Amino acid sequence: MLTQKKHDSDKVYSLHEPQAYCVAKGKDHKPYEYGAKASIITTSTGNIIFERCEPRKNIADVNTLDEVLEKAQSVRISKIQEAVCDRGYRGRKEVKGD
Repeated sequence: MLTQKKHDSDKVYSLHEPQAYCVAKGKDHKPYEYGAKASIITTSTGNIIFERCEPRKNIADVNTLDEVLEKAQSVRISKIQEAVCDRGYRGRKEVKGD
């Protein structure tokens, strides 16, 4: 960590959490955050979490939708008809043509 330079790629931001990376938020009061992203799937009527996805790299939320829905579908019997997402997933109307 001590020999890292400003423009190096694959920097280590945390010794106890090596999977952490820098996430640019684009907000004036907090332009960057450090950590890891996670997508969580819950049931629509309850608060039961039945699947999660932790992408290894910093990619947009909308690009993780295919992976997390595929994982969630693998533990379900009936097909997922609709996903309700936050604003990070905007711009996506369909997943794999469904």
